[in-house]
Amino acid sequence: MKKRRFSGSSGGRRKPSTKAPASAATSFRGVRGLAWFTLEQWPRLMEVSSDGAALGKDHASWLAQAEQDFAGLKAIGVTIRKVLVDVDDLASWCRRNRRPVDGDARAAYVADQLRSGKARFLP
Repeated sequence: MKKRRFSGSSGGRRKPSTKAPASAATSFRGVRGLAWFTLEQWPRLMEVSSDGAALGKDHASWLAQAEQDFAGLKAIGVTIRKVLVDVDDLASWCRRNRRPVDGDARAAYVADQLRSGKARFLP
């Protein structure tokens, strides 16, 4: 069986993707949501998250990265909104759905909030 080479206008090289990373945002009906956490909720998020270290060393570093991700997605034309997450509600949702509080669960929670119309958006 012959292997097929990628062919196209790029001379065999693939163009960089302009799609948003799957872990960065979740969507429902064309609206993407990015989980957003307040400084006041940060200690509780670190308490309940199984992957707290992946979020950053503190709220300020997480916020800087989140703002950068948000701006990057907007810059490539993604319609995205900041979805305010209540950490206790997230933890309850994870318990009900038998999930650890981690990145995948946070993304699924935001998607659920968007689907159900319960998402609270920040400016």
